[in-house]
Amino acid sequence: MCRSKADTTAVRVPTAAIKTPKTLNAEAPNASGALANCEFKVLDTFIHTIDDAAMRVVLCCNRNNQLCITGTPDLDEDPRKVDLATWDPTPIDVKIIHTNYTPCIMTKVDNAKVANLFVKRPDYVQLLTSIGLDIVMLPYLGAQIMSRDVEMNEMLKMWPHPNIATYLGVEVSNEIRFRDSVVGSSPHQLVTGLCFEQYECTLGDLVLRREHIDVSKAIADIEAGIRHMHSLGFVHCDIKPDNIFYKDGNFVFGDFDSVHPVGALLRLKWGTKEWSDIPPGTAAEFFHDLDALNRVEKWLFEYTEERKLELENAPYWVAPRKMYCVERSVLNRTGEYAAILVMTCLISSLALWMPTGKGSLFECLFGNLEEEEMPVHMRFPPPVPNNTRVAIAEDGE
Repeated sequence: MCRSKADTTAVRVPTAAIKTPKTLNAEAPNASGALANCEFKVLDTFIHTIDDAAMRVVLCCNRNNQLCITGTPDLDEDPRKVDLATWDPTPIDVKIIHTNYTPCIMTKVDNAKVANLFVKRPDYVQLLTSIGLDIVMLPYLGAQIMSRDVEMNEMLKMWPHPNIATYLGVEVSNEIRFRDSVVGSSPHQLVTGLCFEQYECTLGDLVLRREHIDVSKAIADIEAGIRHMHSLGFVHCDIKPDNIFYKDGNFVFGDFDSVHPVGALLRLKWGTKEWSDIPPGTAAEFFHDLDALNRVEKWLFEYTEERKLELENAPYWVAPRKMYCVERSVLNRTGEYAAILVMTCLISSLALWMPTGKGSLFECLFGNLEEEEMPVHMRFPPPVPNNTRVAIAEDGE
C-alpha cells in the first residue's frame, strides 16, 4: 500500500487536553558553526495551530535513543541551528504505543524474505496533532489504535476479499525506529509495523497526477469490498481517496485502524473531514461507509469532467498529456506512413518507365488485367504492338 506523507503545514486540532511543550530561548551556534553541548538530533518538525496561535513543534532523539518533543512560538526558528537542550525537550515513551507480539494470534513476517512489501508504522506526527500534543494521552491512544488495527487485519486475513488490501502479517523487532533512527528498545518483541502487499499508488495520487480513472470500475470495486466487510459485521468508518489503493487496473481499500463493529459507539479514531460527517457519540452504521463512498464517487465524476474539459479545450503546450498522446500516435504511425510513401513512389516509377512489350515485366504484372472483366475505369490500355511503333516512327520522319 501506498500512503501520503503527513501534512507538515498548519493543522487544526481539538483544543481540549492540550499540553504545549516548554520552550526556552535558543542559544546561537559558536563561531565555528558547531553547537555547544548538542545532545539532540532533529527527526521531524511541523507547524501546529490552535485557534489563532501557532507554534513550531520538533520531534528529536537524545543520546539515549529516546524520542523527545519540544517546540517554539517562533515559526522562523530553525531547530537544526540551535542547541535543542535549551528548549527543554520532553521524553515520550513510545514503547507503550507498540503492542507486544503474541505468536498465537498474530502472523509474523520476515521482511527480508518478502518482496514488494509495504510496512505501515505508527505516525507519531499524526497522532500528536490529532490529540493536541497531549503527550500523556499519546502512548495509550496509540497503543489502542495499533491493537485494533492488528486485530482487524488478522480477522480479515481469515476472510479475504480481492477488493480489500492484502494483509501479510506484522513486523516484529526489539527496536523502535522513527525516520530511520532508533527511538526506543525493549527486551520483549514488539509489533513495530503491519505488512501489506505493495500497491502502485492511492486514488488521491491518481487524481493529483491527472491520470485517467475508470470511475465505474473504481466505485464497483470499493463497494464490493465494503459489502464484504459489512457481511462480517464491521464498519470501516474512514473511506476516503487516501485509503483507496490502485494496482494493475484494480482498486482496493485499506487502513483499518478506524473499523468498528456495527452498532458500537465511535471511539479513539474515525472518519476524516470532507469525507465523513459522523458526529462523536454516535454508533457505527453501514450507511456511514456508503455515504463516504457516494462522496468519493461525486468527487471522481467532478474530476473526470474537469479533466475532459482540460484535454479538449487546452492548447497542446498547456495540456502536456494531450500533446504526449498526439506525439505518441504520430510516432507509432510514422513507420507505416514512410512505408506507404516509398511503395507508392516505386510503383509509380515502375509503371512509367518499365518496358511494355511482349514478355516484359509490365506484361507479367499487368497484362492479365484485361482478361478479368474489370470495370472500364480500372483497366490498363492494351500495349501498343512493336510494328505499329515502327510505322508511326517512319511516318513521323
